[in-house]
Amino acid sequence: RILSAINPTEETKVFYISSSHKTRDGEGNEFERGTYRDEEGEVHPCTTFILVLGPCTIVEVCEIVMSEEERDGELDLHSDVQVLKKRENPSPSPSAAVIAFPFKVECGPLLCTQGFGGHFTHFFPNTFHAIDFRCPVGMPVVAVGNGQVTGVRDGSQVSGIHVSNLFKWNSVQIRLASSGLVVEYVHLRCGSVKVR
Repeated sequence: RILSAINPTEETKVFYISSSHKTRDGEGNEFERGTYRDEEGEVHPCTTFILVLGPCTIVEVCEIVMSEEERDGELDLHSDVQVLKKRENPSPSPSAAVIAFPFKVECGPLLCTQGFGGHFTHFFPNTFHAIDFRCPVGMPVVAVGNGQVTGVRDGSQVSGIHVSNLFKWNSVQIRLASSGLVVEYVHLRCGSVKVR
């Protein structure tokens, strides 16, 4: 079975597609699978593709490889498709804030896995300035400055690369007193948020 992505519109779109089945490229090489944690806390294997398709485009993404047991059931595919909005390029402000990293120096060094405008998920206007770090589970995350907590989400057990988890992360939002900027910390462990 071949998985294709089709954008029949006149707008550029982003496709997020997750498969629990094994997948292969056009040369028969199996794509490496990652994992995700569902709402019950169980870990499952999956592969997630992130595709940016221009207007009127069709792409063959992969071959879906189903085991004998899976062939009697349905395909386990999940997707989310969004219009890729062009990010406005604001003029630099002379009072732009300088913000520290949200962890103590002794916790580093850490690998930055995606920076500003990253090609995985940081190409939308609301995520363009996001920075992702590979951190050990349970590493303390601290506020980058004084401010007011404007939102907390701390009850989700989901994690990992599955498209159904894209907007279910635990998070804390803080409006910084020094600049009024809102910073958001995401991908936090369930039940770990402490606010003073």
